[in-house]
Amino acid sequence: MWLTKQRQLKKKGKLEYERQIRLEELGVVWDTHKYEWEEMFTLLVDIKRRTGNCNVPTKHKEGGEKIGLWLSKQRQIKKRGKLEYERQRQLDELGVVWQLK
Repeated sequence: MWLTKQRQLKKKGKLEYERQIRLEELGVVWDTHKYEWEEMFTLLVDIKRRTGNCNVPTKHKEGGEKIGLWLSKQRQIKKRGKLEYERQRQLDELGVVWQLK
């Protein structure tokens, strides 16, 4: 709860600079959604290196993470037209197949 409050203060521009620096030195991640997306993308990159493709079954887990479910959600978000351009570009370049047969 306390860390959530610190993130909110930073987002509003009300977190003391010294406190922000100290928290960053401890490794605090400010944008957890962006961080989580990047971590999952990195797992997908590893899968592509190992297998040669991004064909991950929905129930597949990698490193304890539900990467298959994550990829399925990315497809759903894209289908709704809500996937950020940069994220779609990264997934396109990696070779993600958007429509499964």
